[in-house]
Order: sequence, then structure tokens, then C-alpha cells
Amino acid sequence: MLVGLLSNFIYGQEFLLIHENVGYTLDLDEKIHYHLFPEIDNFYDAQFFEMTPETIGVKLRLWEKVGYTTLIYYMPTIAFYQMRAAIAKQPALTNALRQKIHQRFQPLYIEQFLQNIPDSVYCRIKTTDKQKYEGIFYQSKGDYVQIWSNKKIIAIPKNILITLKYWTNYHEQAWPIYFTSITGAVIGLSLAYGTVSIVPLTRADQTLIKIGSTAVGTVLGSHFAPLINEMTLPAVKIEFRRDRIKRLDIFYRTYYALTQIKERLWRIIAE
Repeated sequence: MLVGLLSNFIYGQEFLLIHENVGYTLDLDEKIHYHLFPEIDNFYDAQFFEMTPETIGVKLRLWEKVGYTTLIYYMPTIAFYQMRAAIAKQPALTNALRQKIHQRFQPLYIEQFLQNIPDSVYCRIKTTDKQKYEGIFYQSKGDYVQIWSNKKIIAIPKNILITLKYWTNYHEQAWPIYFTSITGAVIGLSLAYGTVSIVPLTRADQTLIKIGSTAVGTVLGSHFAPLINEMTLPAVKIEFRRDRIKRLDIFYRTYYALTQIKERLWRIIAE
């Protein structure tokens, strides 16, 4: 019943304008750009409303493994105006800056990146259970990514994905096979010359070793051609691990923690 009353109370309130550069809802991009709420890792968005002249209510949406959770957070009115002042001191968030944020914090924007994958592109997927999948990307649906491999659709749970790498123009290039084969042949021949210079052998045996080493080197080198081919083709890599997100706001986290300690000390002194 309390939750229902609180929901009705929030519903009847007018949300406050956070700042002209933000609007009435603070989204994840803006939270990162303006370094707000550094203590909240699973932030989705926030809206603000006046509870009393001294207190501002914050309606927070936090992302979970499935869906979102809505919480009510309270802050002093002065803290709200301090936040507005901090936003005003920083440059406005442009589309170009949003794109940089999305790339830097990629795991927080997975669905957006998955929706941007072109149809029928070749992809390779790594999962937490050390499995590797490769095939043609089919679709992202619900909690699964689906690919077409070995004449069947394979559904892979998103919560076990580590990386998804895809090539928009995947094709076999000619030069990697020549490059790796010749490199392998040169290495094999060099090893053969080193061997015959140490081990006493007949001229015929030396020739056989040189020919054999060159042939083996050529074959072994050619096995690296697919790897070189993939490395030199333009590709897009999507990172799914949220624990790999760089803590770019570590300074602001530290500053926030020190501010909280200072406020507690002042309260203790005041009491």
C-alpha cells in the first residue's frame, strides 16, 4: 500500500527541469558525460521532483539482468542546485560525444550495437564456457543471439557472450596465402641451412633436407593465411563483459566519497 501511495504521489508531481542542456530526464549518456551519480554502476535514467522545499526526490531506474528496477532516492535541495551548477560548467553533450561514450562503455549499449549489425554478415563469437561459434549472423532476439552455421540456426544466450566480431565485407584475399607460404618457406630453408652447417651430411642428404624443410615450412606457413586474412579485413568487435568497462570516472568516485565523508563530519560536529 505504501508503494502504491508513493507511486501516486510521484505520478502527481511535475518533474523538474534538470538543466537546459539535459531536459527533464537524465539518461545514461548524460550521467557519464557530466560525471553524475558516480556511486551507481547500474544507472539507466533519473527524474527529479520536489518533495519539500528542503528535499528533492529522485526517481531512479536501474538496469538489472532482466529489465529494470525503479527506486526513489532523496537528496537535499541544495545538492540538486549544485548538480545543475556542475552541469552548467561543462560543455553540452553532442551526438559526436554520445558516440564516443557508446564506444568507450560499449557493454552498457549492447542492444544498440546488436541492432546495428547488418544482415547476413560473417561473425565469430566467444562465450564464457570457452566455446567458439562462427557463421552468418541471423538476428538478436530476446535473450539470444542467433547465427546460421552448418545449415542450422544456433541460439546463443547473451549472458554468456564475451565478444562478437563481424566482418561487413568478408572475403578470401590472395596475398595472405602467398605471404605466409613464402615466409614459411624462407624460415624452413633457413633452418635447413643451419642444420647442414652443423651436422656432417652428404650433398644428396643436404639437398633433401633443404627441399623437405622448405616444403614443410610452406605448408605450415599457409595455415596462418586465414588468420592474416581476418586481421587485415575491416571488422567490428562488440565487447559484452561489463566488468571490463574502464573506470573512467575513478577521480569523480573518489571526490564523491571524500565529499560524503566531509558532509558526515560536519553533521557530527553540528550535532
